[in-house]
Amino acid sequence: MRVLITAEATSAADGGARAHSLASGWAQVAPEDDIRANALGRAACDFPGDRPIVRIDETWEDDNDVPDTTGCAIVLGDVAASVDFAARWRRLRDRCGGWSGVREWLTRPGAQVFAASPAPLLGADSVLATLALTDPAAAETQRRALTELSDDIERDQGRRNLLAERSRGRGRGTGAGFGIGELAHLLGVDVHDSLAYSLRLLEERGGWDDVDLHVHVGANLNTWDLPDSVVAALARRAGAHAVPVVAVGREITIGARERGSWGIDGTLESDDTPEALGAAGVRLGRTWSIGRR
Repeated sequence: MRVLITAEATSAADGGARAHSLASGWAQVAPEDDIRANALGRAACDFPGDRPIVRIDETWEDDNDVPDTTGCAIVLGDVAASVDFAARWRRLRDRCGGWSGVREWLTRPGAQVFAASPAPLLGADSVLATLALTDPAAAETQRRALTELSDDIERDQGRRNLLAERSRGRGRGTGAGFGIGELAHLLGVDVHDSLAYSLRLLEERGGWDDVDLHVHVGANLNTWDLPDSVVAALARRAGAHAVPVVAVGREITIGARERGSWGIDGTLESDDTPEALGAAGVRLGRTWSIGRR
């Protein structure tokens, strides 16, 4: 049997480590199966290793020159509420000689900007609304900082005709990093979905044509997180190739009917430790392995 195991990063481990933990358990009970284990998610550490990565949410901590982004993937990650992303972007502006320099830095030959969180479609507003439920003061601080940066870009645009063409509306990726994706859009820079890019590479490298089962290790699987989840995107792609999908998560709260409506053929709860994921692999191997075709 040909099994593709993918996993997203968590605070405890990157996606590759989680996928290999589950694969090791599967191999114990079905060593004849052909197992591929890969990181696959929206976090920068799960990004394909086909190009250098520049994380815009982890840069500008010191006074070093900005890195050369030629040929790089520039990832707009989900920064923590405590991170002063506005100060980082102002430092970036100063080192690039203004916002036009920032735009040039983001669009050097071969460079592409990717969003770790392509949704929501309404930019930072929905992201900050979620934060406001747990930390209203931090949400207001982030919103005010984003507004100040946006106004600064607008003023610079008015003086220098910075943009030949404004991005229309708020596209996917504008909410990345609590709104730093919106700044890229204001600079006229296209923001790409990092997961869609990873899936496209997966398909180019064989994809689901040689896969009998896809197992994905995510986080929690519930009604409100499912629509924009990685596993939902994977189920849509795998379903187009008639490949069944099993989702593994720390907490599964959806029923069989809802799971089926999303094209997810099975679920399994597991703690996020190498030992627990190894045990989950053993159980899945015993349940799903049908031998090599």
